[in-house]
Amino acid sequence: MMARTNGNGRSRGAQAHMSQRAVEQLLGRVITDSEFRRRFYEDAAAACAAAGLELTPRERAAVQALDDRAVRAFAALLDPRIVRAPLGPGRRTVVPARARQPAGK
Repeated sequence: MMARTNGNGRSRGAQAHMSQRAVEQLLGRVITDSEFRRRFYEDAAAACAAAGLELTPRERAAVQALDDRAVRAFAALLDPRIVRAPLGPGRRTVVPARARQPAGK
């Protein structure tokens, strides 16, 4: 029996796995990166494209439907070591120096 494909030669199972990975990466960025989150809620398609995240419009819409206030509230609960800190307009975000220290030091 031959595997069903999605038209580009990739099996539907492989496509679903890749898509699930992209959704998980998107959720991680939305939760841990406040600058990316702002861009995402302004223009989800552009933010995903700039980040190299290949999602379907339906997947983007599902994440975009999450209440931004709830996402920000959850993000505020995260350990600072796993959150990207914005540096200002036009500058990259980085992990704070205190977060790069080994645990227990």
